[in-house]
Amino acid sequence: MIPLNYHHLYYFHAIAQEGGVAKAARALFLAQPTLSAQLKEFEAALGRRLFDRVGRRLVLTEDGKAVLRYAEQIVRLGRELSDDLRDRPPGGALSVQLGATPGTPRAVVEALIAAALAAGASHVDCKEAPLPELLEDLGDHRIDALLSDSCDATHGAASRRWRRIARLPVAFAGTTAVVKRLARLPKGLAAVPLILPKAPSSVHRQVQTYLAENALRVRVVAEVPDGGIALRLARAGRGVAPLDSVTLKDWTGLAALAGGPSSLRHELWLAAAEGRLRPNPAAERLFQAFSVS
Repeated sequence: MIPLNYHHLYYFHAIAQEGGVAKAARALFLAQPTLSAQLKEFEAALGRRLFDRVGRRLVLTEDGKAVLRYAEQIVRLGRELSDDLRDRPPGGALSVQLGATPGTPRAVVEALIAAALAAGASHVDCKEAPLPELLEDLGDHRIDALLSDSCDATHGAASRRWRRIARLPVAFAGTTAVVKRLARLPKGLAAVPLILPKAPSSVHRQVQTYLAENALRVRVVAEVPDGGIALRLARAGRGVAPLDSVTLKDWTGLAALAGGPSSLRHELWLAAAEGRLRPNPAAERLFQAFSVS
């Protein structure tokens, strides 16, 4: 049996992912000669050449491709092990790491954190980042679950689960003073500044479709990353904004334009990692039970 060195395997994986020793050395903060030596030691231990040099790039041999498939699984398990121990500090406490994409209602993020604490977590760490970054974090076990207003069930689908937690009604809302002088929808949108969520928000896509279907020419004065900013601009009389029911619920002084489409919905999704050897029980309870109405 070949005694495998985890560092060798990890360094080989990094070189394969980066496409060369120089790039991998920069990513790992190692000297290039040191990394080259580690690769040679690994190839010698296996008795196989893992890369061929083609121009300035290293290209995996057939044996290298096979080793990489194993390395990906072993590195993933190593990250999962680190996350498992981080989630369970000494003393029996549980920690949960969450992610949320820009555009998810702040009130829902707050409710998710509260639900994680109620599910048994003694500490919750939450970060905001674009969906591709959070999906990578989820796959590498840097977070336990992510909240998003879009569901990516394609890339890396086998490594995660998705659950829709809400379909929140969306209304075009503004101050009472602004709304009362406007005609019913859809015509009323042509006479008022419009505040939109930034793409690729699902609400942004739905609003653009609604405008196109009704042949409306509107004046968009701002595109903002989340509903909280849109709400504050609307409350300041800067225009009307498509706001979901959770964002609107706790605010007075705003009114919805009459005749709005019932089809406008802000869908929210929760994703969790799949196939962990020892799932985080607090994160599992959160994924199974959390919902918004």
